Amino acid sequence: MNTLSIALNVVLIISICALAFLILSMRSSKTEAQLSPAEIQAAVANAANEQMRAALELINATNEGRLTAVTEGVTAQNTATTTSINALLEPIKETLNKFEKTTQEMEKAREGAYTRLDASVAQTKESLGLLQNETKVLANALSNSSVRGKWGELQVRRILDMMQLKEGVSFEEQKQELGEGTGRPDFTVKLPNGRTIYIDSKAPMDAYLKYLEESDDNRKAEFLKQHEQALRGHIRTLKSRGYASGKASVNYVILFVPTESSLAAAFEVNPELLQQAANDDVVLASPTALIAVLSNVAMLWQEHTQAENAEKIVDESRELHSRLAKFIEHFNKIGKGLKQTNDAFNGAVGSFDRMVMPKALQIETLAAIPTALDSVSSVTVEPTLSTKAVPEISSDDEQTA
Repeated sequence: MNTLSIALNVVLIISICALAFLILSMRSSKTEAQLSPAEIQAAVANAANEQMRAALELINATNEGRLTAVTEGVTAQNTATTTSINALLEPIKETLNKFEKTTQEMEKAREGAYTRLDASVAQTKESLGLLQNETKVLANALSNSSVRGKWGELQVRRILDMMQLKEGVSFEEQKQELGEGTGRPDFTVKLPNGRTIYIDSKAPMDAYLKYLEESDDNRKAEFLKQHEQALRGHIRTLKSRGYASGKASVNYVILFVPTESSLAAAFEVNPELLQQAANDDVVLASPTALIAVLSNVAMLWQEHTQAENAEKIVDESRELHSRLAKFIEHFNKIGKGLKQTNDAFNGAVGSFDRMVMPKALQIETLAAIPTALDSVSSVTVEPTLSTKAVPEISSDDEQTA
């Protein structure tokens, strides 16, 4: 049973008791006559009103106390709950703070990376623009046959320099002339044995450049065929000039193509082109192949130089041996002269001691000279001379050297 029910019951009991007491009081005050119904009704109503006010006051007081107690309990419970929730949320709060800090750092790093990426993209774009311009310039230059010829010659010259072959010793460069049968290739490479390798640079690029620019497959195939025919035309031209038939020639001439791709494109059309050129005493060479050939030439020159140096060393050794023999002869003469000088010096010292010093000592005594003359000592250590300072080299030793 709750507190409100108990209060209502107490009020009801008090009201009944008060009503009974009121009726008894009224009966005692009016003993001679009975109370009228109206009087009883008025008295009961007054008593009921009084008791009702008292009951309401009691109920209000009870509710206020209960409300206060409930409020305090709820407040305490809320405080405890808040404390518990804060204790539970504190680690989550720290984790969220760390996550936020990490996120901010990642955002800064991302912004920096995007900035660098933008700069790199801009630089790449600029480089691509420059490369595109340079490509256009190169394409325009390669469209000129004379420029292509000079470019091919420059490629050969760079390879010769890379192989450390010296102009005037290992090769000669001649200005190419117009027309067939001139007999003057671009480069004449000399071998140590007196033979020569002729190199002529050709760069048939007209059809090949059109092939690269064309998108239609049929036209591309036609341009590629034209490129192969142009290369075969150069092969026939070199054959007609007769470079390979020269007395000093190695029986073939090198046709240098400065681009690997253009030569490979010609082989794609005609796989037998290399063999056909060899049958005409012409060797097709790309930059890679020419490097291999000239590296062997450079090695031959190195071996030849080493052999020449070995012969020079033998000749210089013989000359040095002859000069040493002459030098030793002069030393022996000096030694003999020193021995004679030594003997003459010792003889002079002996004569001085026998003939001069006695008179000098006598003069010192007679003249009472306080300073005595120093004596002269003879040289007693004689040099040991040898007529052979070094062993002689036999003829067998010279041949071995």
